Amino acid sequence: MQIGPFKGPPPQLALAFCHLTCQLPPTPAVPDTMEKVLVLLLVALVAVAYAAPGPRGLLINLDDGEICLNSMQCNSKCCQHDTILGIARCTHKAMENSECSPKTVYGVYYRCPCERGLSCEGDKTILGAITNTNYGICLDVGRSKE
Repeated sequence: MQIGPFKGPPPQLALAFCHLTCQLPPTPAVPDTMEKVLVLLLVALVAVAYAAPGPRGLLINLDDGEICLNSMQCNSKCCQHDTILGIARCTHKAMENSECSPKTVYGVYYRCPCERGLSCEGDKTILGAITNTNYGICLDVGRSKE
């Protein structure tokens, strides 16, 4: 029983066969309307980025006490949390004679690194470097040599 004016194989099979053997015209890369929408979206995104008030942003230049994911987001350059599942917040760097951590690649600390000009002196182990638990005390290197 034949349905429709077609003779031969069903249209799906013919289309699949033609896809392998026929030369179909090339499809356009991006329609003009799509390009216009993308340009408009980009312009809107740039406008929103410039409209943000002041130098403080949503993801960078965070003040002390604001939630962070990495120390690079904070003005103080220290993102600290109390427990591994705790919320990390920006806080000031460790002062002289305060507990500290040496700088790590993780960017989130249990104890902040020392302020500029101070050095975090303490025992450093490989396990502590992996678990981010190498704690020390911030000391003024210039004063300790005298």
